[in-house]
Amino acid sequence: MSLFKFTWEEIGAICNSVLSHKELWDRAGVPWKEKANFALLSFDGKTQMSWNQKKNNFLYFMDRVWVANQVAVDFAYNAKSFEIQRLAEEHLKGFLSPPVLLRKLESLQYNLITNSGRSFISQEDSERLESLISVLSRLMLEDYQRKEKI
Repeated sequence: MSLFKFTWEEIGAICNSVLSHKELWDRAGVPWKEKANFALLSFDGKTQMSWNQKKNNFLYFMDRVWVANQVAVDFAYNAKSFEIQRLAEEHLKGFLSPPVLLRKLESLQYNLITNSGRSFISQEDSERLESLISVLSRLMLEDYQRKEKI
């Protein structure tokens, strides 16, 4: 299977969909480790991140993932030169249903590793992406089971 670069429209729709999915966001939007670091390092006594801080934290994460995807694809296909695109607020458009969002997240995860096995994403970001996929899968299963009981 070949690698492909995600467009800013695709990344924006993924971000917008995760940010709009309250249960997914609550369970996997910001890892507990980052929440704990925020509370520990907060100089103003706040122990909870504001919505904007959480959103920015997530967008920085997705920016790193998108850059990693671009580098992995260009590396795999021996690009002579390339331009790295960055995620911006205006890219947050579109909405994906949970099944489509799951497929996009899984595809993005696959497209972060070259055919030779090189990964361009940190272990921490890889685990965070895996957590999003896992939590979304569980939420979809729970939703299906609720509907089956009716």
